[in-house]
Amino acid sequence: MPAPPAGHKAYFVSHRVDTGCAGDQVPERKLGLITAGPPHTVPVNAPTLAPKAEPDSFTGLLTRKTDTVRTIALAEYPRPGSADRNDFYIFEKKPGAIIKPFTMDGEPTVTVPAGSTEEWVVENWTRELHAFHVHQLHFRVLEIDGQKQPNPELLDVVNVPFATNIDKPGTVTVPGRVRIKLYFPEAMAGDILFHCHLVDHEDAGMMGMVRVVPKSPGTATRKAELPWGGQSLAAMLANPPICRLGQQTATPASR
Repeated sequence: MPAPPAGHKAYFVSHRVDTGCAGDQVPERKLGLITAGPPHTVPVNAPTLAPKAEPDSFTGLLTRKTDTVRTIALAEYPRPGSADRNDFYIFEKKPGAIIKPFTMDGEPTVTVPAGSTEEWVVENWTRELHAFHVHQLHFRVLEIDGQKQPNPELLDVVNVPFATNIDKPGTVTVPGRVRIKLYFPEAMAGDILFHCHLVDHEDAGMMGMVRVVPKSPGTATRKAELPWGGQSLAAMLANPPICRLGQQTATPASR
C-alpha cells in the first residue's frame, strides 16, 4: 500500500463484517495509526530484484487433477436444558454421518491417501459467519457462494457466509458455500486439524481432523497440533447432544 506523504497521517482500518443475525457484532475499527517519516534512501549497491520463489508442495495446485470431492458441513444447535448455550459441529456431510463435537480420541472426520488432491465444498447451515481454517496446509479458494474466483487465492483460512432463508415458511434454506482445493503431500502424513477460527466456536466443538495415510508402511506421521494447548475438549463439553445426519437434514436426537 502507498504510504501517506511525509508529515501526514493515515489509519489502518478493519472494515465492518456482516456476521449474520446470530453472529457477534464486528463494527469498523481503527487498528493502527500510520505516520510517514522522511523518505528512505536506498543504498546504491542494494539489490533491485527480489529472490526467486522456490517451488513448494502447493505450487501448481490448480493444475492438479481432483481425485475426490467432499462436502464439509458446519452446524450448531441450542443445548437442551441450558440457557443461551450452543454446541457447534463440523462433519463430512453424507448419509448416516454421526454429528458430535470433536474429541482428540475419536475417529478422524476425513481419511485421505497421501498424494491425493481433493475439492471440499464447505457449507455453513447456521445463522452466523464461520471462518474455516486448516492446520499445516494451504488451499486455493475456487468459489464463494457459487461465484468462481478469477484469481483463486492460496490461503489457510477463509470466511464461509451464513445461510439464508432459515425458518422462513415456504422457502428452502440455502447454506453459505465455499469451494476449496487441497493437496495432501506425503510429507504431511498423519493427523491434521481443521476448525472454525472463531475461538468460542472451536472450543465448543466445531473442529475436525483429516488423517493423511502414508503410501509406505512405517513412514513417520505427524500428530495433530492442538490449538487450545492440549486440554481435553471432551472434558470441556459436558455431555453435548449427538445428531445423526440423514440424506439432507440433521436434528439433535434430544430435541
